Amino acid sequence: MKIHASVTDFPLFAQTETFFKQFKEAGVEGLELVVGAKSRFEYARLSYLSEKYDLPIGSLHQPPWSGIGLYFDEDFLQVAKRLGVKNIVFHPLAFRSFESHAMQKYFEKLAFIKDKWDVTILIENMPKDIVYEKLHDNTPAHMQHHLEKMKATADTYGFLLTYDVSHAEFSDPQKLPIFQRLLPSIGVIHVSSFSKDKHHLSLLEGDFHAEPFFSYLVKKKYQGQLVLEINRSLFRRILYRYNFKAVKDSVALIKKTLDK
Repeated sequence: MKIHASVTDFPLFAQTETFFKQFKEAGVEGLELVVGAKSRFEYARLSYLSEKYDLPIGSLHQPPWSGIGLYFDEDFLQVAKRLGVKNIVFHPLAFRSFESHAMQKYFEKLAFIKDKWDVTILIENMPKDIVYEKLHDNTPAHMQHHLEKMKATADTYGFLLTYDVSHAEFSDPQKLPIFQRLLPSIGVIHVSSFSKDKHHLSLLEGDFHAEPFFSYLVKKKYQGQLVLEINRSLFRRILYRYNFKAVKDSVALIKKTLDK
């Protein structure tokens, strides 16, 4: 398993090269690029930075404006083609249920794009918040039901899954039958810890039991990507400096577990 980290447009005043440099120094081995204003038309520079720092771009994440349904922006897949990236992470539509007509059309479009562009589509589980509340029911087991629907959708349309640890809020996912059933369909795991009120924390914080989880992945010979998503609260990611030390500490914890 290679340890990747997510690169976005935020903080607003951070240079893209800073992420490449600091992630390399933190021990990161590859990147997931969230396509945004800084990267949408800079594939040549991204390719240069990837080679300069020996950090391959293993996956792309759809642009924010696509994820909330403002503009689908299929043309961003040209970035994937130019960079030679096959794995593309998508969210389900915001403010829609799985059963809605709009959501079904959306998944049909993703299936068409998968074949048209010869890429792997990975859909990501989402938290029960105001944006994605309609993806969940009102039972205590709503996240397990959500994951069941994610698996059914992936099977129907030929997608893989991105499992986001913070969004799911399970301290020991590997102990749950639903995660065990999902694992063969998971191509990317977004890794971070969480607490009652916070997501995307360092692996040295919060309620996620990281070491048993990674030991389980080793035992099951998981071959997908691990992508660190650290220090990602909306306010902090827009204006504050990125917490590269949290990434370095999290990488060290993962590597310690993988080396056992």
